[in-house]
Amino acid sequence: MKEENILYIGVVLALISGTVVLIDVFLHGPLKMLVILIFIFHTVIGITGPTSFTLAMESQGNIFLSTFQKNIVKVVISID
Repeated sequence: MKEENILYIGVVLALISGTVVLIDVFLHGPLKMLVILIFIFHTVIGITGPTSFTLAMESQGNIFLSTFQKNIVKVVISID
């Protein structure tokens, strides 16, 4: 499964669980339901956080490697 799909599923689950938590609080629902929904919400945050970071850094890898390679070349040239 692609990271984009995992992130999309995580964001949708966070939206659904957050909305249901809000409805549960306004309707003074049972505490058990609130605890389960908050657990689901925090689990989804654990999915979306690392996935979004991975997707954000995916396009930045080339910039880091090219900068790193240029610095290595400068060091090697200065040694000679």
